[in-house]
Amino acid sequence: MKVSKYEVQFFHENKSYSLILYDSDVTAVKEEVGKRKITVKGRNYAIAVDPGLPKSVTELFESFRGKTFSSDKELLNKIELSSDKIESLSLTKKVFNVATERLHKKKYLESENAIQLRNTAFAQLKSCDPSDTENIEKIIRNSKCSPSVLFTIATQVDNELLADKIREIARPFNLKSEIKGMCEQISAHHFSKDLGKKYADYLENRFKEGAYNKILETQDLANVLTEDLVEFSRDPHFEVDPRINDSSTSESEVTKQEKELARLLSTNFGFGEVLGLNDVKACLLEIFKFENPKTSFEGHKLAEGKALSLIRQIKDLNPEVVIFDLRKNNGGSPYMVELFCNYFNGGKDEQVLCNFEYSQSIEESERDTFPTEACKLVSYDQLPERERILDKPIYILISHETMSAGEDFACHFKELNGSNTRVTLIGETTKGAANLNKLFDAGDHFKIAVPIGGAVVPYSSYNRNWEGVGITPHIPIQADDALERAKAHISEQRFS
Repeated sequence: MKVSKYEVQFFHENKSYSLILYDSDVTAVKEEVGKRKITVKGRNYAIAVDPGLPKSVTELFESFRGKTFSSDKELLNKIELSSDKIESLSLTKKVFNVATERLHKKKYLESENAIQLRNTAFAQLKSCDPSDTENIEKIIRNSKCSPSVLFTIATQVDNELLADKIREIARPFNLKSEIKGMCEQISAHHFSKDLGKKYADYLENRFKEGAYNKILETQDLANVLTEDLVEFSRDPHFEVDPRINDSSTSESEVTKQEKELARLLSTNFGFGEVLGLNDVKACLLEIFKFENPKTSFEGHKLAEGKALSLIRQIKDLNPEVVIFDLRKNNGGSPYMVELFCNYFNGGKDEQVLCNFEYSQSIEESERDTFPTEACKLVSYDQLPERERILDKPIYILISHETMSAGEDFACHFKELNGSNTRVTLIGETTKGAANLNKLFDAGDHFKIAVPIGGAVVPYSSYNRNWEGVGITPHIPIQADDALERAKAHISEQRFS
């Protein structure tokens, strides 16, 4: 599924502004929008209210609520005709892939006035001396052109040094300063001092080579930086995100808990439903994310309760086979993995599943986010054998997108059962992401997630953990075909 948004950029009384219309057809607020929507080409959009916008501009867009526009061009023209105070109007429509949050395509439109201003600015800028920063700044300041328009002008000038100077001045953030902040955070917090320096040096060199000079928008830059860091480090836990101004820092703990609970309820605590596959007498449970079972809401550990209810449901149904589908699992808490390991594996003695090592001390307030206590397979004295499910063959479906705690789950189930055939992994080798990351402010406009530690497993099959190598399946096959292959294997085993 694809989602879209419009970014409207304009000048108002000699100041530059932007406003976002976000796709409300695919958000949780769809019902709230109702008649307050703005419809463009059959899709419904809501206004991202910015308190910094002039009152007259806010009122203008409010007047569009409930109205329908047949095209992007009609929306642009309506904005232009509705206010004589809005100048140099441009409209950028971006379409994103909802699964990856990566930009799919971009469409850019300008008003007639904006085109005239752009042409005038280009004529004044094209022959400037790249070293004459003061003059270039003056032209840009007086041009009433949005940053997007100025970046378009930069592509038209013949002198690349001049083009970069125009972009540098027009960009709403200091690229050099933001990259420097990211490099400092990587060097300071990566769990390996040597690797941290290596990755920071790589990012700095990419910047010096001009790899990011032509990028204007924070989300676009964040995407490219993330891809570069992940590709170079082979660590999917690196991530760069724009800093978004919101009220979360000033919210009370009660409000934060309410929002977190709403998120968990809306995602069913990361679980699908227990499905009966009658054709192979199996139960299937899809797990998208392992939420932390230790997190408490008013004294109740709801994620733990949800997991236990699903395990009881499987036990009550008494299937011949249990299938866990982790093909779309993006990780989460190793403590939820620990819970499942204990209910589907066991022994008379306690056994360590994994420990955690960090490059820095973990504060008490961060213990829910960053596990510090070792995960263990407890003895029958702590969790009786009769409460566990130990006599059912288990199939685990995995893909290249299965990562982090999802790999932790697959790793333990595979290794705990060793050479016996009770557990069968089917699909693709997993992503290979065993590290744990922490989010740091990298400047005024970006945050960066840096790997600060990782899991350490006791199995001889791995060097510390599965980082960079992933978990290999017993039966390799394309992820999309894994369930059908599992069904076929179950049938084969019955008749063998």
